[in-house]
Amino acid sequence: TQVGVPTTFTATVPAGTAVDHYVFTFDDGVVRNTGGANTTNRTFTSRGLKTVRVDVFGIGGGIITSNQITVDVQ
Repeated sequence: TQVGVPTTFTATVPAGTAVDHYVFTFDDGVVRNTGGANTTNRTFTSRGLKTVRVDVFGIGGGIITSNQITVDVQ
């Protein structure tokens, strides 16, 4: 991933999973609730290791699953 270049993040869940919404959280405090869309884009403005977390919420409102990755921005 490069500074100034949009990066797409995509969350996947097993087929048939009843998802209400996705929340992507970036380590600089940016939070994106993408509704039913399982992707978001982010353009980083500085180099370094960045943490991105996604929480997947079910129809009942609870978290179905979460995942966290580290991105090396150059």
